[in-house]
Amino acid sequence: MDQLRENGLPSAIKQLTPYLNEVAGAPNPGAVVQWLSGRGGGRTLRALARGDLELSHDALDGVGQREGTEHLRAALVHAGVLAPRDELLIALATWTSKRLSVIAAGPDHSTLRSFATWKVARELAARRQRRSAPDPFAASMPKQWIAGAIALTAWLHDRALTLADLDQALLDEWLANGPAGRRTVRPFIAWLERQHGRRGLRVPPDQPGTQALALNDADRLRALAGLLEDDSIQAHVRVAGCLVALYAQPVARIVRLTTSDLTLSTGAAHVRLGRDLVPLPAPLRPAASIMLERASTSQPSWLFPGRKAGLPASPVYLAKRLRDLGVPVARARSAALAALAHRIPAPVLADVLGLSAKTTIRASDRLNVDYAAYVARRLANTAPAPIATGDAATAETRSDPRR
Repeated sequence: MDQLRENGLPSAIKQLTPYLNEVAGAPNPGAVVQWLSGRGGGRTLRALARGDLELSHDALDGVGQREGTEHLRAALVHAGVLAPRDELLIALATWTSKRLSVIAAGPDHSTLRSFATWKVARELAARRQRRSAPDPFAASMPKQWIAGAIALTAWLHDRALTLADLDQALLDEWLANGPAGRRTVRPFIAWLERQHGRRGLRVPPDQPGTQALALNDADRLRALAGLLEDDSIQAHVRVAGCLVALYAQPVARIVRLTTSDLTLSTGAAHVRLGRDLVPLPAPLRPAASIMLERASTSQPSWLFPGRKAGLPASPVYLAKRLRDLGVPVARARSAALAALAHRIPAPVLADVLGLSAKTTIRASDRLNVDYAAYVARRLANTAPAPIATGDAATAETRSDPRR
């Protein structure tokens, strides 16, 4: 690091100083040195320090979408060296341009670009501005909408047709001769109707998907017990597994939790999933403390920080870690939701867990739960606490799952 400062252009080093100070104070200097000696981000940093590369987003864009450079960009923004920008929207625009290259220039290309820019990207930007903590993975579905529109147009072009020739018979043929995922073209078809007067085009509703087979409750509790008792597992993985197997939380929501959602007190830890705080099992209190200590002081301060500075962990990566530990996320969530739905009315459960009422009502309907006894206990002021707290949550993992 000293060598970088000595060999760098003074004006460039002055600009980079906040970031260089952060790197110098990193807990693992060896990893930093190894990264600096490599290509990608290290090479880009040296070019910035020498003044060979302008310190700007545009200059970094010109380097290319190499992983190391993107990590460096995120770190520079996190250190305040570069101004923040919405990287997700920039990445979506770049992705869209590449995908649109398969469509020849002309009216259809212009129509697709208008849909991607003025419909999809614009709505995504507005949605992200409304959120206090933008979802860094929110472009997944918009990409599917754009990809579906491009695929339909390419199919038409292969038949010497254009979007102007599209009618319901052609649309039905395309949908019928491909995977169910082609129905993601629905927003594009609706947009064509509104913007181009293409009346009468309809995409059939999605068929109900197969419900993930719930994990056997004894297996769920066994997996939960392993997370509570094995402190050799990384703290954030243990806490995430508990939120899945005990509170039926999807990993995409878990990674968006921030330090403001976690509260510590003597011998206890609580996390905010919905309107109110819910307890973490007592054995996870030390793990929760470690997570708060490691969390960044920047805003938002992610409880599950990712590899890129200022961004949360990837839900795909976290789900894989949990599967490797014997916690199949979809099946464990289904089992946890079923266990809770047996005890708590769906609207209350949705409020406590921050899930949609539709999700909890569907779970209750599958179980044919009758809440008359619950209501009677509430009226008699004898209802049990809806969610186990502290040691009680730990005890659940050792109880008879047929309770």
